[in-house]
Amino acid sequence: MSRSYFSEHIGRLPGPLPAHEKRIIGLVRALLMEPELMIYDSLLEGMGHETAERLERLTAKFHAEKPGRTSVYITTNELSVKNMQADVVVRI
Repeated sequence: MSRSYFSEHIGRLPGPLPAHEKRIIGLVRALLMEPELMIYDSLLEGMGHETAERLERLTAKFHAEKPGRTSVYITTNELSVKNMQADVVVRI
């Protein structure tokens, strides 16, 4: 799946949008910057099942596109990231 799936959100002003759409806009804009380190803080929490699955695939593809890229997922709900592939899982 390409990032273009979420391209409809890029140009939208976030003010009047629901919280989950604001997070999608922020994510897409951050991915476009092609960072070496990406930190996802509670990315999937509160998302519908279908949207969460799409975001999981999008972030996994983004991480895999460039060797050496680091992705960090922060969540209070371990079940929200249970399907994600990880080299290291840290539980606090």
